[in-house]
Amino acid sequence: MIKSNECRVNVCTQYYEDYSDSNVPYWKPKGGRNFTFVIDSDIIMYSEELVMKGVMEVLEYWSDGYSRFEYVSHEVVFFESEDITDKLKLMMDEEWRKKHWLPKLNESEV
Repeated sequence: MIKSNECRVNVCTQYYEDYSDSNVPYWKPKGGRNFTFVIDSDIIMYSEELVMKGVMEVLEYWSDGYSRFEYVSHEVVFFESEDITDKLKLMMDEEWRKKHWLPKLNESEV
């Protein structure tokens, strides 16, 4: 839960593995990996560059000769995400029913 004076920072990275069998690295992308942390909102608002420098250092620390993380982007989030799965499903069901000329569903039937 994000408190009123905090925010969440989501960091997107590309994960690589070294597939080389020689002294010359062959870095192969193996997919994305996301990291997240909670921080005081004033710190990120006024020192974002410093915070991201720290993130880069952590990613470098976690990297070694066999795998590494490359920064792609980050997002600062001030509110928790809201799950809209049920609302989206209801809307999509209604659109499908309209398209196929079926009667409208009540929310209690979902």
